[in-house]
Amino acid sequence: VVDVLASIHDRRGVERRRKRGQLLGWQCGTRTLHPAWQFDRARGDTRVGLARVIAALDEVTADSQGADALMRAERDDLDGTSLADLFAAGRVDTVVRLVLASTDQS
Repeated sequence: VVDVLASIHDRRGVERRRKRGQLLGWQCGTRTLHPAWQFDRARGDTRVGLARVIAALDEVTADSQGADALMRAERDDLDGTSLADLFAAGRVDTVVRLVLASTDQS
């Protein structure tokens, strides 16, 4: 993550962003994993709107791995596209709406 984000220079910076809800990650043994869909390598930063997406994900699950799975799952209602794909295309409002709707499975 430090190599991808130009504004972060050490692991503490990554941890601070994660604690502020500006980065999604979880512990796996001694490492912390961060899903690639949240990064815009061309900008050297996270994707625009990531904090909004993470806030929506936090409303539907407290589990970061579950949040990642929700973002990466291919969806029939999106013709096999995932929320991560929509997010990469800059459709933040749509992603937030669909994440929040994922709890309405009545």
